[in-house]
Amino acid sequence: MRQHVVFLPVVVMVALTGCQTTKTDTDKAKAQAPSSQSERLVKLADDIDARGDSNTAIALYQRAAAMPDAKPIALVKAGEAYMRAGYPDEAAKAYQAALAKAPKQVARLRAGIRPPRTMQDVARDMARLYEELLADAAA
Repeated sequence: MRQHVVFLPVVVMVALTGCQTTKTDTDKAKAQAPSSQSERLVKLADDIDARGDSNTAIALYQRAAAMPDAKPIALVKAGEAYMRAGYPDEAAKAYQAALAKAPKQVARLRAGIRPPRTMQDVARDMARLYEELLADAAA
């Protein structure tokens, strides 16, 4: 009988610990859940796009972008889906709309873009490579 008295509190503690873990996991899931309707649509579109249905995903991204609480990411993701579906013109329009919605991001985006290489840069690199190949061949 004495063993049961000692064993019972241990079982109760283990059971309650399991309940606490479940509650914490539920709280984490709620914290990660999309908060707005447009965010929910973007998440749904992400899931559909991951399954390969770009056309349906595009429609959902566009619908999310049309909502008043929408963030520019909906348009960016629509642009990416357009590119995967083979519609570069529509992708460009979606990207332009995203930039129009967040004009302060343009400077940040431009800061990360290198200037294009000129023909002089390419010719200089090719001449250097040619000289290296000649030097290797002579050695």
